[in-house]
Amino acid sequence: MPTSRRTSFKQCPLNYAKERRWEPDYLKVKCTELGLENEYMLYQRRQRISYLRVFYILHILATLFHCTMILVFCAHNGLIVFDIAVYVIATVLILSILSVNFNEEYVSSNPWILTITSVLSALILVFADVFQGTYQYYKNDWMLATSYDTYTILIIYMFLPIPSLLGAVLLGSAVSVLFITYFMKVVATRFHYFSMSEVDAYNQISVDVIHYFCFNLLGVFFRIINEIVVRSSFLNRHQYIMEKIWLRNARIQEKMLLDSIIPPQIAKPIQEDIKSRLARKGDAVRPTRVMEQIMAIQIHPEVTVLYADVVNYTHLTTTVNVEKLVRLLHDLYGRFDMAATQFEVQRIKFLGDCYYCVAGLMRPNPDHAKCCVNLGLSMISHIQEVRIQNEVDIDMRIGIHSGSVIAGVIGEAKLQFDIWGTDVTIANLLESTGAPGFVHISGRTLSQLDADQYTILPGTESALAEPFLREKNIRTYLLTGEVNMDPDTYRLDSWGSLSVSALDISERPEFHTHIGTDDSINDELREEFKNMPVSGVELFKSWSACFGRKTQPTADPSIHKICLHFNDPHLEWKYLMQSDYMFKYSILLAWCSGCSLIYIQLIESLDPCDICIVINFFAFFCLTTLLLIAWYKKICWWMYGRSDKILFNKSNCRIFRLHDKIVRHLTVRVCIYVLILASYFSLIVLIMFDFVFHHSATINPWFPSEIAHGMRILITLFMMYLKERHSEFNNKIGFEWSVDLTKKKQDADETNQSITIVLNNILPAHVVKVYIRNLAKHELYYEEYKMVSVMFASLTNFEMDLRHLRILNEIIREFDRLWSRAQRTRKSSTKENVESHEEVVFVMATFALDLMRTLWTVKKSYEDLRWHYDRSLIVGDMTIGISSGEVMAGVVGASHPHYDIWGSPVNMASRMYSTGRIGHIHVTEETALLLREFGVDCICRGMTFVKGAGRIPTYFVAIDDDYHFVPVTQWSQTSDRRRSVTGLGLLTDSSSSYEDD
Repeated sequence: MPTSRRTSFKQCPLNYAKERRWEPDYLKVKCTELGLENEYMLYQRRQRISYLRVFYILHILATLFHCTMILVFCAHNGLIVFDIAVYVIATVLILSILSVNFNEEYVSSNPWILTITSVLSALILVFADVFQGTYQYYKNDWMLATSYDTYTILIIYMFLPIPSLLGAVLLGSAVSVLFITYFMKVVATRFHYFSMSEVDAYNQISVDVIHYFCFNLLGVFFRIINEIVVRSSFLNRHQYIMEKIWLRNARIQEKMLLDSIIPPQIAKPIQEDIKSRLARKGDAVRPTRVMEQIMAIQIHPEVTVLYADVVNYTHLTTTVNVEKLVRLLHDLYGRFDMAATQFEVQRIKFLGDCYYCVAGLMRPNPDHAKCCVNLGLSMISHIQEVRIQNEVDIDMRIGIHSGSVIAGVIGEAKLQFDIWGTDVTIANLLESTGAPGFVHISGRTLSQLDADQYTILPGTESALAEPFLREKNIRTYLLTGEVNMDPDTYRLDSWGSLSVSALDISERPEFHTHIGTDDSINDELREEFKNMPVSGVELFKSWSACFGRKTQPTADPSIHKICLHFNDPHLEWKYLMQSDYMFKYSILLAWCSGCSLIYIQLIESLDPCDICIVINFFAFFCLTTLLLIAWYKKICWWMYGRSDKILFNKSNCRIFRLHDKIVRHLTVRVCIYVLILASYFSLIVLIMFDFVFHHSATINPWFPSEIAHGMRILITLFMMYLKERHSEFNNKIGFEWSVDLTKKKQDADETNQSITIVLNNILPAHVVKVYIRNLAKHELYYEEYKMVSVMFASLTNFEMDLRHLRILNEIIREFDRLWSRAQRTRKSSTKENVESHEEVVFVMATFALDLMRTLWTVKKSYEDLRWHYDRSLIVGDMTIGISSGEVMAGVVGASHPHYDIWGSPVNMASRMYSTGRIGHIHVTEETALLLREFGVDCICRGMTFVKGAGRIPTYFVAIDDDYHFVPVTQWSQTSDRRRSVTGLGLLTDSSSSYEDD
């Protein structure tokens, strides 16, 4: 049997997980764990009532058929009037008693009614059958067999609404005892009149006991199988509903997340593109590749753009610890987000200290200028309050301009929504030339306002001196005033709760997950359970209404009403090909029935023939072998399988594989069923035919034995058909729900991946799970890094019109692909070598060089197009600045969470970019020294004025004409070229600085 765990190809573990899910005790425990037992019992009660309706049809037809046969075959109708009267009266009484169960309210308050009515009905039927036989024996000296013995036993298990299996077994056993008692009277009569030996008498009684035992066993089998199928279907339905609820909430959350970074009119095609690619590629989809083909660009002619800048932001981020900084910025930008929502303004993004948004973008708004101005005033009010509360020296500079913009999403790695256009540039310049504590607006914006509501002052001197504003003839004004604001925008809890809604997507319901205490979910589950179909027989719908009971759904539109096959042939084929994990129960029943037939055949045959013995042995051997194979896994699991460390030897593994093959293949199972039926046919027809159909007792003196047996077979066949129809319906409903659950899980997986993609576009991949976990605890997320490399890069000399935006999209897409490759390369390399802190500087410089090389390639391609097609196309150049050091990072914002970094390296990288030169990588001295350690030479530019740091030495990374790093040794050998490049340092004093504040 089992062996200790050691490496051997002859050994295998016991995999009983799938079979275990079809065990009645396992399913009952799951229902209890999920808190579904009460709901399941209510559903089971509905099913039993549906069985009862079918029993009405069955019993009425069986009684009519029986009485008709008696009238047809009886030569003296006067002798059988009593029989017909007894059967008719019994039928009326039974149906009347059972009709009480159709009153749902009464049965719900008195559940014992189900058992009492079932017991009374069964006893009435037994009494009628036995009383009729006893009466005819004493009245007319007829020795008759019972008519409804097997029928009564089967209806107890299959149709009567007895709640528990134990109750059905007790009632079935009691009925069997009554019939056996009556049969003992018949045997005693035979013993008296036909000189039957005592041994033969006991043998006859034992045959009858075996006969009733088998029918009780058949009934128990039906109850157990029905319990397994219905419980499994019920659990699948529960999981389906939970998946549906989760999916519905997840899709709402997905839309909210997507709408938080992209306007809905642009988000919809992007969302559809994500879903279609997920469906095509499945799990192979990379979250970093969001847009492959879509360039979602729209022109908005009547909008207002707001640019806001936090004054003294650089000083704030370098003097405050990370926890206080994140809390302060989260409070500040959270207020801004809520105010933007209140005034119907779409936030585009914020980068460090820059916060810009647009009114009239999501939907046309004639008051777009007023909305932006009111938002600007509220932002100033908010920052003043935050300044007082936190005792920090910060203020707000805001610029607003009305006009037209181009808005959309470009690239493919990140869903970054942005706006472009001349009017965007004007709004940006109005902010940079504005005054702290005021809203700096253009004349065009002022013309769309009610000037009486505000205090209007002349514009700033800086605006008058700005060349671009003078070129566009822009007149500017400073505006201040009071604005009515929603008090909820002051409360952290009100906007913090919006972010907490993202928690809904963090976990999905599993098979073992309790439904929880959410009343809305519980109500929806109960409503779904009430609407679950219970039967494939659509009769007596109006009957339910007669008893004050609401009509319950009884059929499924995807299943044919008559033949009960799926209307979808593909689904029907999948149903037929599914594995049968209840195969062992069928084989156990077949083995018990076969052994009983063999015993009966041996008892009834006085002189068994050789062929009979051979058939008996063959049938017993085949059935026992099948029983061993079917139950071997279960026995091993009982004895050893609960331990994962046990491996089984080669012989055991062969039996396991044979069992799995039988369970999984329909053809093999059909062959086994044919073999079993052939064995039964041989035992019953070929060996016992003469006794069964000619010499056994009949139910009426005028009935030949074959007629009596034929009638009972027809009634039993019809009963089995009706019951099997119910069973087939339950099986197919369960299978369909299982298929629906699989589809729903696939939809949920796609939505989960889609949400992951969207979240990875809002937050870095390593932050998403930690951020959500912190948010669940109502904690802010922040982190510190001892050494990072920060890069600022920008395309210069690039016109922002539709033609050039297409070029920009191609450039950004190439950059995104380059970034994706760099991410994958870095992940694969760090699996073998742990990356040092200083190495990130070399990695960033390498990536910056790759960007420049990629831009050169794109530029070269478009220069060829420009020569042949459009000479006005300008690709532009690139300026890059890099710095390194210790930074702080965190997530700030309310409805629009944003991951940002702060610290001196961030500010210095921005300065390196703004004071840099086109086509060069501008770095600080610390970064240059680290790059030289990795063999990359850096050329000293000289002393460069950097705002906030004064005059500091800066460097250009040495790059040759083919866009490769120049090694340190090579530069030491070519001093002439070094001098030509360092000569750039002479221009440092006149270089522009990045005006952050």
